[in-house]
Amino acid sequence: MLSGEILAELGKQEKDQKKVRSAIVRLTKALTLCASQNKTAYFEKDLSTLIYRAKKLLWYLKFDEIKETRIQTINEYKEYMEKDPSLSKEQIQGKI
Repeated sequence: MLSGEILAELGKQEKDQKKVRSAIVRLTKALTLCASQNKTAYFEKDLSTLIYRAKKLLWYLKFDEIKETRIQTINEYKEYMEKDPSLSKEQIQGKI
């Protein structure tokens, strides 16, 4: 349980999706182990909360990656349009 929580925090600080995924796997394993040992009453709520937070963190990291990719693509397109000698400045502004 503790190792999954620590991995999620490390993934958050380093923005590493792989660590967050492995944290989700470890926390899920811990939850199933608690269920098999009849200790769900003690840890189920905490583990469920930690799994939810890790999944939410993974979603945010993926969203940031997609957002950065889109911004990079837009900037590359702007540079391409500005370098095209066949277009005037008005045409470039209209297409961007």
